[in-house]
Amino acid sequence: MAGNVATPKLLGSTPDPYDGNPTKAQAFWNTLANYYTMNNTVYNTNNKKVPAALTNFKAGTCGGDWASDCIAEALAANPTDYGTWAQFQIAFQKQFIPPEVQQEAIKGMHDTYMGNREFNDWYQDWTHHAQQSGVDDNTKMYAFRRCINSALQQKLVALSPQPATLPDLIDLGRDVEASAASGDVTKLSRAVRGAKRRQLGERWGLSAHPSFDLISHQVSV
Repeated sequence: MAGNVATPKLLGSTPDPYDGNPTKAQAFWNTLANYYTMNNTVYNTNNKKVPAALTNFKAGTCGGDWASDCIAEALAANPTDYGTWAQFQIAFQKQFIPPEVQQEAIKGMHDTYMGNREFNDWYQDWTHHAQQSGVDDNTKMYAFRRCINSALQQKLVALSPQPATLPDLIDLGRDVEASAASGDVTKLSRAVRGAKRRQLGERWGLSAHPSFDLISHQVSV
């Protein structure tokens, strides 16, 4: 019975088939990417993920025609090659997101300041621009630090280690702000320790080692 491995259950639902309308492009992409992220245990290779995603385009529309061309190009290669998910995302954005929309998003990402707003309220607006900008995570990290208020900037700068990825930076920013508002440092301490563990794991390949938590604790004290 060892060979009867159950297929993981698919989570969520795919977006409505995309017709190529530029005003719907970013919303479609966000839903599409979220679906395949949630189900990455099933769609765990580029040659599963990309062709599956290409079935989410509406036949008989410019969106469907583009997807059909992508499929034909991949199948014509020997061996069949759908490219990477990152390449697919870039191709989609170039095809369906007008340059003026992207430029406006980049401007919004750099100019949407936190000021006195609550972090999560501000972040909802800021990340909307960041997701549409099409820029890399380093640029998003720069814009994020630029747009948060000076008090939060100073608190983040004082932390060690500094967050190395965009998700870590956002999580730390959220936890620092929540800790300052409530006076509870528990979340902040946990977030800092988590960032240290991830950085040590990437550096030494210890993430799966049974003594990793002990090592990271000894380094952090």
